[in-house]
Amino acid sequence: MERSKYTLNGIYECENFAQCVENNNFPLVFIGQALGLDGWPIRLRKYTKDGISCVYPAIYNFIKPNIQVRAYFNIIKKDGSSGLITEIRSEYSNSSEMCIGEAMDVSWLMDEENGYLDKGTLTIEYGFQVEAEKEDDDFWMFNIYDKYFNWQNQDNTFDFIDKNERPFYGHKQIVRLHSKMISDSKRLCVRVPKSFIPEDFVMCLQITHGVRPQLTAKEFKSIAKIAFHFGFTNTVRYCEEQLIKINEQPNLIIKNFKMAVNFNMERYMIHLLIHIVSAKQLVNILSKLDLEEMSSESMKAFVAKYIRFDTEIINDTTFIYPFISSDDREEKIQVFVYFNILKKDGSLCLRNENRYVYLESNEGCMGKYMNIEEVLDEENGYLDEGALTVQYGLQANSVEDANGIWMFNCFDLFFDWQNQDNIKLTLHSKKISDSNKDWVRVPKSITVEELIMCLQVTHGPRNSKKPRNTKKISDSNKDWIRVPKSITDEYFVICLQIPHGVRPHITVGELEIVIKTAFRFGLSSTVRYCEQQLIKKDEQSKLKLTSKIKLAVKFNMERYLNQLVKQIKSPERLMRILKRLNIEKMSSESMKTFVGKTLVCPFISFHDDCHVRVSVYLNILKKDGSSAFQIEKRQLYLEWYEGWIGKYLDIEELLDDKNGYLDEGALSIEYGLQVESERRDEIWMFNFIDPFFDSKNMFIFPLPHGQCPIHCHKQFIELHSNIISDCDRRCQLVESLSVRRRHLAVCLQIAHGVRLKPFAINYRNVIRIAFQFGFFNTVRYCERQLIEMGEQLVTTDERFEWAVKYNMRFYLINLLKKMESKKQLVDILRKLDVEKMSSESMKAIVAKIFS
Repeated sequence: MERSKYTLNGIYECENFAQCVENNNFPLVFIGQALGLDGWPIRLRKYTKDGISCVYPAIYNFIKPNIQVRAYFNIIKKDGSSGLITEIRSEYSNSSEMCIGEAMDVSWLMDEENGYLDKGTLTIEYGFQVEAEKEDDDFWMFNIYDKYFNWQNQDNTFDFIDKNERPFYGHKQIVRLHSKMISDSKRLCVRVPKSFIPEDFVMCLQITHGVRPQLTAKEFKSIAKIAFHFGFTNTVRYCEEQLIKINEQPNLIIKNFKMAVNFNMERYMIHLLIHIVSAKQLVNILSKLDLEEMSSESMKAFVAKYIRFDTEIINDTTFIYPFISSDDREEKIQVFVYFNILKKDGSLCLRNENRYVYLESNEGCMGKYMNIEEVLDEENGYLDEGALTVQYGLQANSVEDANGIWMFNCFDLFFDWQNQDNIKLTLHSKKISDSNKDWVRVPKSITVEELIMCLQVTHGPRNSKKPRNTKKISDSNKDWIRVPKSITDEYFVICLQIPHGVRPHITVGELEIVIKTAFRFGLSSTVRYCEQQLIKKDEQSKLKLTSKIKLAVKFNMERYLNQLVKQIKSPERLMRILKRLNIEKMSSESMKTFVGKTLVCPFISFHDDCHVRVSVYLNILKKDGSSAFQIEKRQLYLEWYEGWIGKYLDIEELLDDKNGYLDEGALSIEYGLQVESERRDEIWMFNFIDPFFDSKNMFIFPLPHGQCPIHCHKQFIELHSNIISDCDRRCQLVESLSVRRRHLAVCLQIAHGVRLKPFAINYRNVIRIAFQFGFFNTVRYCERQLIEMGEQLVTTDERFEWAVKYNMRFYLINLLKKMESKKQLVDILRKLDVEKMSSESMKAIVAKIFS
């Protein structure tokens, strides 16, 4: 039944219809709760025009000042058929209005031949749906108390059950977009903890759905707690931004710090830390926090305030240690590091010095562990007026480049350079050696990059017995090693020349011997260099392909192996080579190279610096058209460097004609990909470029001049605007406004609940589009942003014209407050179109004039 699509629906029966018409007294029937409130009645009303008496059904609004509704009326005949159907969509009603159906001639209804009355009773089928309500601050709020229109057929609701078993309803797609936790759980409902304040929970859902109400700091804190519980990260971020704006001078109570720690509000944490004025105050706050539960980002915010420490919990005891790292370093480096704790009386303790430390890109250097309770105990003398003093030293000796070659650090002075005369280039340059100079000028024609590469090739450690590019020797802590008898002096000397910067001319045969020698001593850069030479001279090698692959696998030369594997032209030959290799001793990188050759799998990836949420579908089709297997995954979250891998397929099974996978040598894969949303700058945004997975919920904005149309959510558009549901009207508006695609897209993102960063919004164009399309919530949001940012336009006249034209009365009031004289205001009014000015704007201006 059509009426079942509506939250409130039923049958209204007017018995003794003729008598009711004569007395003009029709029964009043209350139809149930909407917006969580009672008091929504239905009755018939009578009126007479040109001597003809008519009646019409009406549903009254005695409850809310401003609401948006749907309604449905159907006059049921005696035989059960429909007589007259009225359907109302997205109508705006206030407390003095009613939702009415089609007027009907009384004489026509009472004529028995027409079959409307059944034993004198007129029967009317009705449906009623409240979709939104307008609050006092001019913001429209979703109706989360009732199920959505046509919820049985659209599967678009997500239920929240409170402690009284009362349900609240959210849009399933919005809830899952904003909460990865709920999306991953695949649940259709969740329970609301008893401790949550109902009003704050309702506001949490409204904010998650894009509403931006005016709230207090206390309310934002409560909402942030609720949002964090349900995984609504965008809502937490919004509350965090509002708290920072509201509390420019925050109260540095421990409760605020605990909230920032518990809800991962790193920006709010930094906002609080900025206002700490002493190390003693910082230590006092840190001692009262639960360090075990603190996220790494919150911990970094603390230790970056005055000291650079990390913490670790061991057997319920918290330890701290000095730590040096570089957040933007991607390369591996080799360093010397030194730490020493300076006590209050000037004495030193806990000295720690490490040489030849190799650090991965995500690693740092740390000193000795210290019990935090011992450090904070004043009797131990570690703190001087609340400050802990750490002496440190760091020397970066070398760095590994993208090709795996260890390079000298040419930017810094060498370790202990004051006491050792080791910064001269004498071995490779007789000209410099004979000049007795410690420095030379670089001609302007030589670039910095060219000079550095020259030094890297030429340079080698002068006063070090430990070659810098052999971690194996460095870790042994020995000053000497024995050379096996099997290695000849000739090739050993060549092997040592290379890590010291010499690049001799070597044949392919000599390269193979040098690689074995270098690998034996762990000279990784020498192996990499020889690998590069082998790749260049591969055609000169007399070895068979299988022998070359064995050499590459044994000495972990992945780049050379990758080039050799490309030369294999058939799977049969690949299998023969694999059988001759010792797979158990093969490195993981070498194994990946082979796996990429022996196994195939469908793979979907993208190459853009953003995070996305996608749905994917794959189907392997056999030669006869049947499906081998299907894979369908919904709502996958992918980082920018990730892709989605389908099922791995055994290449031998695929190539076997008996299995029927290949059709004339071709493998057919049916696929589907739907990008639902993307995250840029920590903000999740809808994908308006592509059509939706379910076209029933799609609303299309056609754009002129061959631009791609914009696809958005139908229910959101109908909620926010009642003037563009007609397609022809929509096309006319887009054409007449000369809408640019990017401005319309930003406007629609905001209307859908996305809160872009201020610099990403062209307010002039977005407000213009939103006003013309009837997106008044979007206009209100932009108006608030303009007020908060103190947006300055070219002239005062233009600012007033903008506020009046788009009915931004709060912005207008803000401008009026800044007026210096009434004469200036009168001059501006003469330039404005007063006839088109709203009553609210006129009231504000008049109040200013007579103030």
